[in-house]
Amino acid sequence: MERITCAAREPGMSINLTDIMLKMLNPIIFWCSLGDNFNKDYVDSFVGLFNKATTLMESMCFEDFFPLLKWVDVLRGFEGKLKRTSQELDTFLNRVIDDHVSSEEHRCKDDKMNFIDLLLLHAEDDNLNLSRDSIKGIIMDMFVGGSDTPATAIEWSMEELIKNPRLMKKAQEKYDWRRGCPGMAFGLAVMEFLLANLLYQFNWEFPGGANSEEFNMTEGFGLTVNRKMPLHVVPILFHPTSF
Repeated sequence: MERITCAAREPGMSINLTDIMLKMLNPIIFWCSLGDNFNKDYVDSFVGLFNKATTLMESMCFEDFFPLLKWVDVLRGFEGKLKRTSQELDTFLNRVIDDHVSSEEHRCKDDKMNFIDLLLLHAEDDNLNLSRDSIKGIIMDMFVGGSDTPATAIEWSMEELIKNPRLMKKAQEKYDWRRGCPGMAFGLAVMEFLLANLLYQFNWEFPGGANSEEFNMTEGFGLTVNRKMPLHVVPILFHPTSF
């Protein structure tokens, strides 16, 4: 939020809200999923690896549609990239699980537990039969559902609110009393928390005084229906007590 505040102090200065949201979301998802005992370089390394895997998942794979054309994926190096990235992710997640297993922290106080602590705790329950591969898959689902999906939802929400100032003011009045509801599902809670903070501290406009008809709303191709171009907007500081 500090970066947005600095930009808001410069009249007319636009920011890449798409990039800022992802940088805000990733540490939250990482901390909730894997714990807070990792340094920034470690987090950045995994986020880069995760982004590379996401890009590959969104890419065209000939074998998925035409099995006989698997040789095309091999020839263009796609299959090799998939295998290398998969191995790198597997190594990272194995290291995370081993670190938690070797530590007694996941057996301590409930309020100190993170998501992987709970998975490891219940993996010992014979009724669930959670394998190591299952745990790694759940962690990856957590990142996909907890970062990309909320970021896309916030992106489209902010664009619609900027196009409709009356609705933005109504939303700001609502969030003056509800800044982050802990009772919602994880992805929705993260999305509402970030959206509330964006609306609670700032008004928003399109760069250069552009109107809604002039703004590019083209959809991009990916795991979610995201924008083709990053969302560049102008933040303006305001005081919520004015309501």
